[in-house]
Amino acid sequence: MDMHKNTRLTPSLDLDILNGIMRQAVLQQLQTYLGADTIIETHITRDMLERAEKNPPLQRLERRV
Repeated sequence: MDMHKNTRLTPSLDLDILNGIMRQAVLQQLQTYLGADTIIETHITRDMLERAEKNPPLQRLERRV
């Protein structure tokens, strides 16, 4: 998937994830929580997660939340 550097992915709700208060806050305030301009709800594959683990900017997100 070719994405702009200020775009983030999140699992879609049809994957049976909780649509909680924190998730809604993050989606509404992308710059505050993620430093992102756009978020895409999609099915996230194992390959995508493995590539993200190798990408230091994405690892920083873990420490911010």
